[in-house]
Amino acid sequence: IEIDENEAITPNASLEEVLRDVPGILVDNRNNLSQGDRISSRGLGIRAQFGVRGVKVLLDDVPLTIADGQTQLNFVDLSQIGRVEVIRGPVATLYGNSSGGIISIKTRRMRDHKFRISPRLTIGSYGLQRFHLQASSVDSNAQTIINTYSSKSDGYRSHSYAQQYGLRFTHMRLISSNLNVGITANVFDAPFLYNPSSLDFESSMDSPRSVRSYVLRQGAAKQVQQVQISNFVNYTSSDSSVYQLTAYLLRRSLLNPIPGRIIDLNRYSGGLWASREFAWRNFTHIMGLDFEWQDDKRMEFQNLGLAQDIVGNIRDDAIFSSLRYGERQLHQKERVFGTGVFSSLYANMGPKLSASISTRFDRTNYDANDRLLIDGDDSGNRKLGQWSRFFGLNYGPHSQLRFYANYGTSFQNPTTTELSNRVDDKGGFNPNLNAEQVSSLELGGRVMVLDNWNIDWNVFRMEIEGMLIPFQIDKPDSEETYFRNVGIALNRGTEWAFSYMPTNYFRFQCAYTNSNFEFVDYALNQIQLSGNRVPGLPPHRIHTSGKYYLNSNFHVDFDVETVAQYYANDYNGPFVKGSEEEDQFINPGYSRVDLRASYSLREGQIFVGMDNVFNVRYNGSIIPNAFGNRFFEPAAGRVFYMGLKL
Repeated sequence: IEIDENEAITPNASLEEVLRDVPGILVDNRNNLSQGDRISSRGLGIRAQFGVRGVKVLLDDVPLTIADGQTQLNFVDLSQIGRVEVIRGPVATLYGNSSGGIISIKTRRMRDHKFRISPRLTIGSYGLQRFHLQASSVDSNAQTIINTYSSKSDGYRSHSYAQQYGLRFTHMRLISSNLNVGITANVFDAPFLYNPSSLDFESSMDSPRSVRSYVLRQGAAKQVQQVQISNFVNYTSSDSSVYQLTAYLLRRSLLNPIPGRIIDLNRYSGGLWASREFAWRNFTHIMGLDFEWQDDKRMEFQNLGLAQDIVGNIRDDAIFSSLRYGERQLHQKERVFGTGVFSSLYANMGPKLSASISTRFDRTNYDANDRLLIDGDDSGNRKLGQWSRFFGLNYGPHSQLRFYANYGTSFQNPTTTELSNRVDDKGGFNPNLNAEQVSSLELGGRVMVLDNWNIDWNVFRMEIEGMLIPFQIDKPDSEETYFRNVGIALNRGTEWAFSYMPTNYFRFQCAYTNSNFEFVDYALNQIQLSGNRVPGLPPHRIHTSGKYYLNSNFHVDFDVETVAQYYANDYNGPFVKGSEEEDQFINPGYSRVDLRASYSLREGQIFVGMDNVFNVRYNGSIIPNAFGNRFFEPAAGRVFYMGLKL
């Protein structure tokens, strides 16, 4: 996906704005900055409690995904994205703990200039105020870029106030014709990100902006500070071998009151990626080492809530100093060390046929040191070792026609959060939670018709054994999310992407995903759920977009998205059939339309937009298996925004 700077006129609120044209990729904009976007690839990732799971995310080749598989998108400044590469399915073998695939985000490269300052201002509905400033200097041998932004919003729903700041420094230098080095520093600070949580079906339809009183009383919110430093070295030797070395270090602090608990987490993590790519005759070989580590200090306290006289009257970071702490419930040190070795061989077997084969082995060690010993010592460790394999064929009988077939195996380890959230409230890690295993087969092709039609298609079959599924329990003073492995789930589907560009002034795109994601063997509370659909994933989704240039300065865009209804829990309805209305367990389908327009000035650009033009009432996402049928996270109605870039 290429994103031209003059066409980047969305409000930069969600990664969904960038990935909506990619079939098989579903981005649930939760309209809740405290929880962030949920990204799924062919259904893997739909269970994420917060952030991104099941998909590995890279920013300028530096992993945002840490050792245990969690990904936070805080460092991604959407206004600076220039290119996104998406790898779905079995091709992602080289990257280890990422069974859903890879999303590689590249920031925009600058044209040569001595020095430039570029501001951008966006304002919009529900108190949106976002200011971005870039200072840059670029020449043929070096580039230095500093990006900073501040963002503030009241949010569509009550108790959704958010304020965040970001800073990114990048310096890259070409030392010689065969040596390139760079360093990047990212800083993110969110003084407050309020969390409105979820609603039951009736509330989501009748009072979508509301928040439950218990969530207000518990002061549900998040405060985050995060810093990452990375550097890379790319070297091309005399035999044309390409060596790449990337190292990175991250520090994250989190204060997160949720219903029932207050989580205080301090994290250090980092890693090293080293690879060598060598070409000989018709073969290309890549081999390398991937090392990751993570060190968390986790404390959890009983949440006694806010004093009654201030409930609902705080709109900033004062909410954290107003929290009332109960007894300490968890205090432990958690460490994760992961090592992966990989090898990939590409063979060009002629002008029409090529083949690829890859393998990777990962070893991940989890260690928990329990420091709350009044209820016994729950310290322990887990060791998980996994092989990933891939084989692919690519056949092109014609320059405008190509077919491919890929098969691969992959895995997804549980995160430290999933391991430490135990139904029995003990410390340490859940000894019964294991990695899910994925085997995937896909067949597809690409055809170009009349030089202005491109059609991509594929059919896939993916089997998941031991799938990690979230759930909540009947616990009045808590909304903690727990996880369990299920027997076997099967996802079969097809993906289509069409693009049509009859002239340089008009472009049309369409992406369609069909997914039949169901349980094959899953017994829950002595009920066999075989044949039930996995919650959270719509069976059909279609997205169309168009761009029309009236002249070289003025263009208009449109997006139309249609999503089918889908179930919100494993039972696909009430536990006892007929005891409750089935629509209480279904997220209704919807269609929505977005419009945008932009006019280029001599030294800048003005843009305006309207999302959800027809003010459709819908839920942008769900929390699978939420207790009390509180599955639904309402999306905003009609949203206006406008901006200026210089």
